[in-house]
Amino acid sequence: MIRSKQFSVVFLLIVGLVAVSTSSAGAAIVASGNVEPDDPASWTSSTIGYIGKTADGSVSVDDGSDLVSNYVYLGFNSSVSGTATITGSGSTWTNTGSSYSTFFVGYAGSGSLSITGGATVSNSWGYIGYGSGSTGVVTVDGSGSRWANSKNLYIGQSGSGTLSITGGAAVSSSYNSYIGYGSSSTGIVTVDGPGSTWTNSNDLIVGYGGSGTLHITGGATVSVDDSTFVGYSSVPTGLIDFGSAGGGTLSTKTLCAPPPQNF
Repeated sequence: MIRSKQFSVVFLLIVGLVAVSTSSAGAAIVASGNVEPDDPASWTSSTIGYIGKTADGSVSVDDGSDLVSNYVYLGFNSSVSGTATITGSGSTWTNTGSSYSTFFVGYAGSGSLSITGGATVSNSWGYIGYGSGSTGVVTVDGSGSRWANSKNLYIGQSGSGTLSITGGAAVSSSYNSYIGYGSSSTGIVTVDGPGSTWTNSNDLIVGYGGSGTLHITGGATVSVDDSTFVGYSSVPTGLIDFGSAGGGTLSTKTLCAPPPQNF
């Protein structure tokens, strides 16, 4: 009888430990405010997720957790804000399910995406400041932090978009990247610091239909496998700035840039 009781106690302790571990992992994906569907930890590759659809909302991912979705909107309606923070080595947000899986940071409202501490976000299409009047801000900071776009990346589609790549972080686009795409758009990209990189597998257009500015400073590197255009037509404005000290590197097959540029 004594042996039987001891065995039962040990078994219950093991079950309890497993339950605590599962609960702790789930708590690393946290939603606050207006998030639809309301439990992002249960999202799948077919989920269309909204963070800030009808009211302000936020989601955080850390502790090596994995968030999955298909499409995601940060700041869906005007006057609404959506914020997402992905931080820590091993923490990921993967938008998959189709070749059109898209990440909107500021769809009609205000969106903010922060990728830090070695976290990774990946998707097909990326938009920062999608609609007219929208505002999108993306920060990718720290060694190992990465944002991978397997299609086009737009910084300022029709609204205002800002992308900062700092502290040894990396951003990539497997197709074209546009800074200031639409006629009313404004796009600003800053790549700063040793080891910070922005890799473009096709063309980079700084000022396609709107206003575009690219800062490459502090020893950072921007790589373009094909052509870099600065001010794509006579209407938009484009500028590449290497700063007053330290500068950076732009590696491109072809550069089409009218003066003035701060080279």
